[in-house]
Amino acid sequence: MRSKVSIYILSVVAVLVWGKIVWNIAIPKETGVPVVPVKESPPVREKERRDSLWLNYRDPFLGTVEKESVAMEPEQEVEISSEKNRPDFNVLYFGKIIKNRTANHIVEIDGHQYIMRRGDTHKGYRITETYDDSLTFCKDGYYFSVQLSL
Repeated sequence: MRSKVSIYILSVVAVLVWGKIVWNIAIPKETGVPVVPVKESPPVREKERRDSLWLNYRDPFLGTVEKESVAMEPEQEVEISSEKNRPDFNVLYFGKIIKNRTANHIVEIDGHQYIMRRGDTHKGYRITETYDDSLTFCKDGYYFSVQLSL
């Protein structure tokens, strides 16, 4: 008989404990601490994302390439003249394509696109220097640099 009585008593205690737990979860007590509304912050502008396509990126599966040795040209003296005689330059640089260890540059000159290498000349524009993100041109004795257009 003792075991039946203890079972009933333990069942009632278990129901009371679980009832208290469910009651606290379903209807929580008010703590009495006032809740202050948070001010909304102004929307954050994201920076403009640049295109992640690199035209001069080498395929990693092709292996390593020995760096080309480029013969340095002797520096030429350039006469500095007034800005009035300087011609207008209408050149855009769109990127480069590397094929057989030769860099071909995609260039637009006066609305026409050309594929040029270092030293090539089109419409009087000659590529004198090449860099990863820019080219240096020479026309009529004037040197100017053109950045990669994205």
